[in-house]
Amino acid sequence: MAPSDIVLGVFASIVAATVLYILSGGMMRMAVKQVYGEQISALDVFAGFKNFGSAFGACLLMLLAIYLSAIACLVPALFVSGALAFTPVIVIDQQVGGAEAVKRSFNALKPHAWLMFCLLFVAGIISGLGMCLCGVGVLFTYPIYTAVIGLHYTYFFPRNPQPAGAPMYMVDPVIEDK
Repeated sequence: MAPSDIVLGVFASIVAATVLYILSGGMMRMAVKQVYGEQISALDVFAGFKNFGSAFGACLLMLLAIYLSAIACLVPALFVSGALAFTPVIVIDQQVGGAEAVKRSFNALKPHAWLMFCLLFVAGIISGLGMCLCGVGVLFTYPIYTAVIGLHYTYFFPRNPQPAGAPMYMVDPVIEDK
């Protein structure tokens, strides 16, 4: 294999990961909008392209953090992937830069990273089952994966004031000792 083929393969992988990352973030944002009773449309999937630079930077930082932790050992990579699960939706929903989105996701999920990883693992299995139907089923199962992340995001980053008729689980997850 020629070096140019390797470079082209790496470049294509980065482009594909970024596009999937941005589209997934858009789908997560759709779930957030649905929770808050906002109007959603099919174009919301592409919301991340409005803030492409931040989304691309966040994608690269997230991949770099997961790959570097995987080099150390698989266990840290699982923790980091759980802790950075909210990064795509933070970039789109809060309209912040990539580094800030990674930081916010990590800080919010650090105490819950293992549980989030387990949740992502189960949702990933359900999403992966869609591939069993010649890939067509993933059109129905992958939105479950992104909706799970989007719904959990609303728990960790609730909007204030709470909308009328909001589900009871939408409370501030930080419990202070008195």
